[in-house]
Amino acid sequence: DLIAKLGAARKAAATAEAVKKAERAKLDTLMKATLSKYEKSINRLLTNFGASFSIEGMGANIRGGAARSEYGLLLRGKTVALEGGPPSFATALSEGDKRTLAFAFFVATTLEDAELSKRTVVVDDPMCSLDANRKQHTKAVLKRLHAGAAQLVVLAHDPYFLRDLRDTLLKADQAAQISLLQLVLAANNYT
Repeated sequence: DLIAKLGAARKAAATAEAVKKAERAKLDTLMKATLSKYEKSINRLLTNFGASFSIEGMGANIRGGAARSEYGLLLRGKTVALEGGPPSFATALSEGDKRTLAFAFFVATTLEDAELSKRTVVVDDPMCSLDANRKQHTKAVLKRLHAGAAQLVVLAHDPYFLRDLRDTLLKADQAAQISLLQLVLAANNYT
């Protein structure tokens, strides 16, 4: 009886392993398609920002039980290593480029969110360390986010950028409800 139970358990384990492999293959296919779409969207944003780099080879792995994306960096036609030896991610990009890359990832995933129309999107100082071209494109991207989200909150130190953003949004939709708030220092270091 124990031998029969062992045989049944081994058969069940083999069946479960086959199901696991089949589901893993489906997940891998879905992740490749999704990440390919994000890679194209991110690179399109980077091009519009005037970045001299792009991402390449976006893929996924599931190490340690959690899914994570991996990608490479293509800088002026050359592949940059993720770590080690010069140049690397840490040394190849300026602070503005690093912020641009992070912002492109954020925008690409946010614009693809099926629930975006129900979300409040908060963007903190999106134009920090950006040149004039990137600031202009940042306004265009924020306009798209504003049009798609339930609410857009933009925090910034540059009042002129905020004024220009407000004017851009109102030009696109004169009925848009836009509020400008200024935080000021109060007693005992409160704001």
